[in-house]
Amino acid sequence: MLIRDEIISLLEQALKSAENAGAISSVPNHTVTVEHPNREEHGNFSSNLPLKIQGLVKIKALDLAKIIIEYIPTHDAVERVEIAPPGFINFFLSDKWVAQQASVIASDYTFGQIPIEGEKSIQIEYVSANPTGPIHVGNGRGAAIGSSLANTFKFTGYRVQQEYYINDGGTQVLIFGQTLYARYLQLHGSEASLPDNGYPGSYMI
Repeated sequence: MLIRDEIISLLEQALKSAENAGAISSVPNHTVTVEHPNREEHGNFSSNLPLKIQGLVKIKALDLAKIIIEYIPTHDAVERVEIAPPGFINFFLSDKWVAQQASVIASDYTFGQIPIEGEKSIQIEYVSANPTGPIHVGNGRGAAIGSSLANTFKFTGYRVQQEYYINDGGTQVLIFGQTLYARYLQLHGSEASLPDNGYPGSYMI
């Protein structure tokens, strides 16, 4: 289970425990969410749960946050939990636990793999270098990024089709061929003019 999901579970357990203890009324049809806060001082994960349900339990969000954190179970990954106005619950991960994840990742090839529901397909086109111009650094970058994306999607269970579009037909390729032939004749001492809209670049010589 991902740490985000484990934190969601901690909040759900805390909410249920608070209900059972009579600290808050029952909360119907709620969804617990956590996000990465924008500011480091707000922890590694943050939830706006008190703000979302304050109207349901008739308790101000900040007071509700104080109640909820009293019932959050301990967890090896969580060093501390804090509240912040107007009603956020912030989770700070343990440095020791974070450091231990390096060995976990190294020993488990499937770490981070998130199964998808149902079979999904995706096509990724990359590189697709222009056949009428020189290859450049951007083409190499596209190859690295495209291949990495394809491998990432495969890892998460997608059926991935990788495509290199070979644009070897049409007017531009015809003009390219005519330009190449004109350059060939010129290199062998014959008079030849480039076609209209031809390619005058030095890479054609």
